[in-house]
Amino acid sequence: KKRINLSEPEIMIRLAETRLSWCVMLILVGEGQEIHSGEGGGISLWCEALRTHHKNWEILCPEKLYPLLQKNTDHAVFSYKEFNLDTSLRSHIASDVSTYINHIIDGNLDIARSYADSIKKEGFSMLITRNIDVARSYCANRYKDQASKRYGLISSSKASILKQYKIDNSYSAKSRINISEWYNTGITNKNSCCNMRDVITEFDCQGLELDFPIICWEDDMLWDGQQWKTSSKYSHHNSELAHRYRMNSYRVLLTLGRDGFIIFIPNDKRLDSVYDAFIKAGVEKLGR
Repeated sequence: KKRINLSEPEIMIRLAETRLSWCVMLILVGEGQEIHSGEGGGISLWCEALRTHHKNWEILCPEKLYPLLQKNTDHAVFSYKEFNLDTSLRSHIASDVSTYINHIIDGNLDIARSYADSIKKEGFSMLITRNIDVARSYCANRYKDQASKRYGLISSSKASILKQYKIDNSYSAKSRINISEWYNTGITNKNSCCNMRDVITEFDCQGLELDFPIICWEDDMLWDGQQWKTSSKYSHHNSELAHRYRMNSYRVLLTLGRDGFIIFIPNDKRLDSVYDAFIKAGVEKLGR
């Protein structure tokens, strides 16, 4: 998170060219996963980085990216259909979960609702509550005799309301978390996610999974009845870019679960519409 005036692709290419005699980079460029400065732009950032470097790189890519890379770089480009990674492995029960979440993030609640019933029938649980203790009890009871299962609290890095629920999301608290222990140890370890005490953010969980995350919603993403809005206090400079980062952060959080998820909506009037939006999209109420 240090302020370096280089994108991630530029840093990686520069390191390879200055420190290695040869190099093979395996680059997985996702869509809708940019959550911080230097990540936005996807494949276009790689084009920009390659244009400023003059060593002889060979670029192997999926067919759909060939025209873009051929036009915007000065290097040899080769396309292979095998590089089209279009099969989702994240949700082993419900193949439509990612599509469902994308529709919610895009504000298409009615379209998302059309996926909800089939997802639930496949055994993927989508729950929502305004009581954090109800969420904790549900996970503890669901996995009572399954020591290998992992469940815990996750939230946006911009969280502020959680302090009212004795969930410390401050930078100092997060820096004390041993991420390896948090993910890989069971409930007998006080640092395990299964104790549902320590919360991690999108930066700690991107690309990883839990069996059942408790997603703690915050006031950085609000529903205005038509679309998602980013609170102005989180949009200091480029409001459009800040909004995209917030949207993608919640996309990451909502697609983390293998067996399902619980969304915890704090009892804050500003979040009433968020709760209603998820109910409209087909997420089930849990408890009172």
